Amino acid sequence: MPHTLGEMKGRVFDGCTALEQIFIPDIAAWCKVKITGEWHYNGNMYSNGQPLTELVIPEGVDTICNYTFHYMKEISKVTFPQSLRIIGDKSFFRCEKIDSLIIPRGVKSIGGQCFQDCRDIRYVSLPPSLEYIGSSAFSYVNTWPKHDTELHISDLAGYIRAVGGNALRFSCSNDYETRLYVNGTQVKELVVPEGITQLGSQFRYFNFTTVTLPASLETIPNNAFQYCDKLKKVYSRSRFAPKGADGLMIGSSYRDNKSLQGIYVPHGSGSNYKANWSNSANFIIEALVFVRPCGDVSAQTLTEEVDAHNNVYGDVAPYVDLTDATLDETVTAEVIQDIADDGTIVFLPEETEDIEGTNIVANGRTQKLILRDSTNFAAPYDFIADELVYQRHFAAGSLTNGKLLNQRNFASGDIKATTMCLPFSLSELPQGMMAFALKGQDEWGNAEFEQADVVEANMPYIVTSAMDIKQLQGKNVLVKATPAEMPYAFCDAFEFHGTLSDISHDDAAYEEAYVLGANRRWLSVYDADEDVFVPAGHAYLVPLDASAGDEIPTSINGIGHDTTGEATYDLSGRRIAKVQQKGIYIVNGKKMSVK
Repeated sequence: MPHTLGEMKGRVFDGCTALEQIFIPDIAAWCKVKITGEWHYNGNMYSNGQPLTELVIPEGVDTICNYTFHYMKEISKVTFPQSLRIIGDKSFFRCEKIDSLIIPRGVKSIGGQCFQDCRDIRYVSLPPSLEYIGSSAFSYVNTWPKHDTELHISDLAGYIRAVGGNALRFSCSNDYETRLYVNGTQVKELVVPEGITQLGSQFRYFNFTTVTLPASLETIPNNAFQYCDKLKKVYSRSRFAPKGADGLMIGSSYRDNKSLQGIYVPHGSGSNYKANWSNSANFIIEALVFVRPCGDVSAQTLTEEVDAHNNVYGDVAPYVDLTDATLDETVTAEVIQDIADDGTIVFLPEETEDIEGTNIVANGRTQKLILRDSTNFAAPYDFIADELVYQRHFAAGSLTNGKLLNQRNFASGDIKATTMCLPFSLSELPQGMMAFALKGQDEWGNAEFEQADVVEANMPYIVTSAMDIKQLQGKNVLVKATPAEMPYAFCDAFEFHGTLSDISHDDAAYEEAYVLGANRRWLSVYDADEDVFVPAGHAYLVPLDASAGDEIPTSINGIGHDTTGEATYDLSGRRIAKVQQKGIYIVNGKKMSVK
């Protein structure tokens, strides 16, 4: 190709079956060639005598025109210049060996079908400068060989607006996960920001478990979350069903919405949603799980929304977020405190003055925060509690020799143990209280725990106490925002999860959860009565071995599990009334180790 080439028609080499090589004198000049249609051949492109396998677009190039590297199947890596602003339509269509894309800051437009059929892409990073992403720009990026794919962005709202109403179809396989990362953090609970008015299909195939749609949303296609086969709950804040859809299709059709449990809408909006989203009518449930009024808010509208939530769910809302609201003069300190007195945390708009009190967060602080055992907690933001009180009874065990734990009193049933998960850290526990974190699995299959020096926010623990403790207290405590996905401890054999909200019996059984019983054994929720669940502020164990039975023994700091009331024998076959030394024993026909 000559250096002077300025335009090339599409399909120019159709029928040239013997053509194997095309040489271009200059990559920067080639990026400027106006190609007016699809073109491809069965060979490779060369620059300066070298095949284009690792393509480096030189600095100074601001535009890659349409079809520029169309069908270049040997390109495995592309490095883009910082000067780049526009990547044209189908410019890298079916470059099948590219496995990652890092689009530099400054790029404003990615054309339609730009990277379609780049089947080996595993990682994409998009800059906040993007203003437009064309339809199907990343379709079929992980079709063969199949693999997980990651999309990394720093500006969620900017990404959504860049796609607009286009059918982006980031991926095309629900056999493997497509994951979204915002500022390096994986998003499984997607919250579409307020101010977004239009969605396209930019989130098809992603592995979200929940999606929250903003009150500002006006239009959405029915396939906006199609093939998000892990999506269980959708929360829509708009009082009217967004247009453009007759429902939300999560599977291949409306009949294939197997994972979806409910579409939660504001109180009083159910009939509107059922009429307009008729194909999802059976999933419509009135009332959101928390309250977040937006726009102009009066005392009447606020209390009505809070009361509607509480009536539908039979419990108070974990929090009311007023940070995006404009409060009129009727919303007084008394109105806010009445809501907070029920245990709801109220987050006020920035620079709110003259409203403060218990469980009221203004400008990142609250005078006093009162939390109660087994009461759902959630917070959208970090904040400081000048004074914090966690009301929970930790019962004392009957201890000997001034030691909190030893082999004899643990095995004889003297120690009372429970689980705990808090939204704040504790550098010191009350005197006589100890916390234990998951260590691993001992040689006999017990879940083994070891003493923790510090209790970290949102992490699970077993706790014991030498004395009755009815509450935990702190000053100037940092309370952490509830993460989209709770962190957890794990080892080869177990996962140990904490929760700040109740997990129902069915959900806990689905998660294959085990709860700590009175005898310090982990009891399978699936095999337990239907009134067994995981309360807020507690923790549960998940064995990774699918063959785990209805109980799992516990070893705390090397101390064996309870043997009270069980038939216990030593290895010589002699029955033991009480285990008093280290060794291996047969308990109800099973081996156990006491260390």
